[in-house]
Amino acid sequence: MTLDFVPFEDIDKNKWNGNIHYSPNGNIYGYHWYLKSVVKEWDAIIEGDYQSVMPLPRRPLTTFEKQLLPYLGPYTVNGFSSQRANAFYTKWKTHRHDGHYGFNHRLGSLMYEQDPSLSPQNRNFIDLQPPYEQISDKYQAEVHHILNEATLQTFTFGSDIKPEILIEKENLNEAEKNTLYRIMYNAIQRSVGWSLQVEDKAKGTTAKAFFISDKSGIYEIFSSEQNTEMNHILLLDTLIRSNEGKPTRLFIHPTEQKISTLLSTESLEILVAETPKTNFMDGVKSFLGLKS
Repeated sequence: MTLDFVPFEDIDKNKWNGNIHYSPNGNIYGYHWYLKSVVKEWDAIIEGDYQSVMPLPRRPLTTFEKQLLPYLGPYTVNGFSSQRANAFYTKWKTHRHDGHYGFNHRLGSLMYEQDPSLSPQNRNFIDLQPPYEQISDKYQAEVHHILNEATLQTFTFGSDIKPEILIEKENLNEAEKNTLYRIMYNAIQRSVGWSLQVEDKAKGTTAKAFFISDKSGIYEIFSSEQNTEMNHILLLDTLIRSNEGKPTRLFIHPTEQKISTLLSTESLEILVAETPKTNFMDGVKSFLGLKS
């Protein structure tokens, strides 16, 4: 097994995207356009002729960026083996930067054998393959009450909201807004991204979110901090109804822990390497609205 360190400038975009597309553990976070939207530049560990790839951001991620890139490589079309996990982990340690790195769950569990200090984090999702009745049976009683109370006379549903309007009132700095603009417009251009909105006409409240889909799931990339609980549940339930029976998962935004509990989500465990000192500095920079 030959692993090479490849700088960003020398990465073959087409081969890279081909790996993410065909890898059983490929996901939206690994695509060239998505990574470039978030971190702009990254280096990589690459096996052979792009049979396996692992992105290496050139700087520590901010708290905001960690939400957009919760886990990365390695992505591989080859087997998920302890040997491959060990080789990538050893190479990664040689080139790593201090700070956060979330390992792809299919190889992360094997990397835990090399480093038991990796800390687990959960990503909440709903399996959309069962029929809607089976999915909704797991909802908490509070959710069923909300759904029973909602009527079309009270709520309106919308989509295809311009990104500028979607995030104009959010408490984000300019760098964070520009990152979301890049992600959203790239996703819309590729026909894999869309926005949804639910408005309570009686109360004048709304819920807004942006989603991206790929072969492995539907990802809630953005959830407005102004969302009301009731509206957000209606928004997600509408999405679940329209995608029931499909072999995919709906990943809830990481900040929406209460919503995840109410919808009785399942958890995908991600193993993360993190340096406490970098965490502190990341928190300071995030508080000041600065990028790392």
